[in-house]
Amino acid sequence: MLWIFASLPLLLLTLGAWYLSGLAIVRNVLRINSGLTVFVLSLPVGMMLNLVLVNAVAHLIFFPISSWIIVIGTIPASLFFLRHPQPPLNWEISIRQRLVLLAALLLLVLGIFYINAREIWGDDPGHASMINLMASGEFPLLFQCNPQIRASYGYGGDLLAAVTQVMGGINSWDAEDVVKAATVASVVMLAFLVGWRHKQKIGAGLLSVFLIFTAAGMLWMYEPLSSAGGRYIAEQTSALSPLPQDLDLLTSDPGHYTIDTPDTPGFASYGYSERSLSWGFAPFVILFFLVMVDTPVPPFTKSVTLGIILAMAALLHPATLSLLFPGFIIYLFFWVRARRRRRFPRLDFNPIWTLVVAFVLMIVQGGQITDTILDKLQGIPNVMTSFMLAPFQLPSCRGETPTVHCALLSVGTMGLVPFLIPVLLWLTWRTYKRPGWAIILLGAIVAMGTTLVTRYAYIDWNIQRLIVFSVWTGAVLLGPVLYEYF
Repeated sequence: MLWIFASLPLLLLTLGAWYLSGLAIVRNVLRINSGLTVFVLSLPVGMMLNLVLVNAVAHLIFFPISSWIIVIGTIPASLFFLRHPQPPLNWEISIRQRLVLLAALLLLVLGIFYINAREIWGDDPGHASMINLMASGEFPLLFQCNPQIRASYGYGGDLLAAVTQVMGGINSWDAEDVVKAATVASVVMLAFLVGWRHKQKIGAGLLSVFLIFTAAGMLWMYEPLSSAGGRYIAEQTSALSPLPQDLDLLTSDPGHYTIDTPDTPGFASYGYSERSLSWGFAPFVILFFLVMVDTPVPPFTKSVTLGIILAMAALLHPATLSLLFPGFIIYLFFWVRARRRRRFPRLDFNPIWTLVVAFVLMIVQGGQITDTILDKLQGIPNVMTSFMLAPFQLPSCRGETPTVHCALLSVGTMGLVPFLIPVLLWLTWRTYKRPGWAIILLGAIVAMGTTLVTRYAYIDWNIQRLIVFSVWTGAVLLGPVLYEYF
């Protein structure tokens, strides 16, 4: 941990450049005057901006040099634009409340950074190899185990970590931890803003933050079957005999809430999953899109911004597109059919521009979609996109004959989400009139359904992350609803 003292000035410079550039965009381009919204969006917008710029420039200029050009260059550029006269910020909460919330945010993020810095977790080694390759100038990214093969991977988080490594002079492990901390800070602020906006209640925002960190499946229901008399009964019952061993695996780590599948567990609580560099960006992208849809912004600017967010989702966590795109398309379908009767809230942006910007960027920017298209054109097999329709199966029964054992695990995996999301969607339609909520909830329904009828030849259980994303999304939206009714 001593590296932090030597590298701290450059790390603060990098993070400061991200926030400052985001602030300039939010004020001068998006023209947002809400103080709370400006504060929340500046960091994620700055991270997204640096991702777009470095990813583009590094295709032309050596990656380390590109990193310095973009990070250092955005500082004077941002200051120049921020000098232009702007309408005063309208702060909706008092300065005392802002200071208390800021202190709580810093305490939470520093604690998460400390936890991550003390361990090399799960998929950190794979990410570290990609970060080192980019930081040393190997760009566009190729498969680290065979440079003859395209990476076909959403490397957005790794790119930001590589920029952090170059700028701070730190190793890839520590660069990952810095980016994880910045990602968690963004997710916390975005979740708070979603909850607060509902009725402008701080308690609702805090409840949304609490729920996204703690909400998971309901496998805890089966805990009695893993100990004492319940364990004996389960082991003596053929249909339940595998369950105690599964529960032992699920509870081996006190903070490890999981989804069990026939071959391996996946992670369900964001409080645990943020330790994965890629998984941490899933709610970042989904909540960022949700917040931007419901934020008053000039129409053309909003159309382009939402397109960029969708495109960057393909670099940060491509699986989030399985939630965002279906929800967006379904909402557009119903909106076009019902807009004459005013049943749907009016979209204040052009969805065609959004889709055009998203598709063009996804095709040319690199990453999984670009590499897949190139492989298809050249007749090269690409297992990273080997999805196929399959007969209906419960989530935890994938690849095996349905049993009581896997059916129970499936119920615990999905929990109350299949019931809560339709309720939230009904409230959104009847009462709240929020297009962002409707888009995300429609996407969550499709994402949950996809896990029941789709197989993934590369790593089949990975598709269940769509359940996890739906859980996190539902948790954030549930916060203000619970606060209002209880």
